[in-house]
Amino acid sequence: SDIAPQFGDSDDGIILRTTNDQNIYDHSDTLALAGVIFKREDFILNCKKISLSAMIITGTEGYEFFRSVKKKITNSNTTNKNSIKVYKNGGFIILQNENYKVIIDLEVIGLHGNNDSLSFALYTKNDAIIVDTGTYRYTSEPTLRNALRSSLSHNAITVDNKEIAEFDGLWRVKKEIKKPIFKILNDDVNNMEVEAEHFAYNNLGVKYKRSFCLSKNSLVVIDKVYTKEKHKVCLLYISPSPRDRTRSRMPSSA
Repeated sequence: SDIAPQFGDSDDGIILRTTNDQNIYDHSDTLALAGVIFKREDFILNCKKISLSAMIITGTEGYEFFRSVKKKITNSNTTNKNSIKVYKNGGFIILQNENYKVIIDLEVIGLHGNNDSLSFALYTKNDAIIVDTGTYRYTSEPTLRNALRSSLSHNAITVDNKEIAEFDGLWRVKKEIKKPIFKILNDDVNNMEVEAEHFAYNNLGVKYKRSFCLSKNSLVVIDKVYTKEKHKVCLLYISPSPRDRTRSRMPSSA
């Protein structure tokens, strides 16, 4: 599946649908088209079939190239999806095995200012388990807009009811926090472990780390809060409604 997880503000849209049931977060059409045009076998690897738009634009030549790549991949028996992938420029780490995919956000808050440092999304093959709440609306409902930008809407902790970064209107934060840091504690693809740290609550005398341990049958998330004083720590995990969960699938490998 090529359903893209939501992080931060989403401006996704489709101008021309090639099929009536096309999911707005399904980018497989674009991925297949890019794979054919740029001869990217890694893109095609993550597409179950060539898209209608790719066939219309690239014709028989594109179709034959797509089919030849799929045949080569099938013959090579490429089945091991266990991996740790680090995207430094984008600010994400992806942990994946045959049962789960974990996408961890390690970017600075930035423009649009969602408090999602160290947030994550969790998928199985057929379901979304932990998700970002998404954007909903920008300006028509300011209170809800900022509620969906908040730390508690991003599977992240708050300390003493303080946001990771204080909002400045509907788009920005008043002060950017230092970029989170991370280290890979175990790169064994059968027992992956990553630890990350952000510095949003240092001014409260609080040090915070979060670790992710992914094995074949489980994900363990450990939040570590270090402080010499008493503080109130809150954490809320966001899971889709039953209706939305049936429409959610694991994002494709990047």
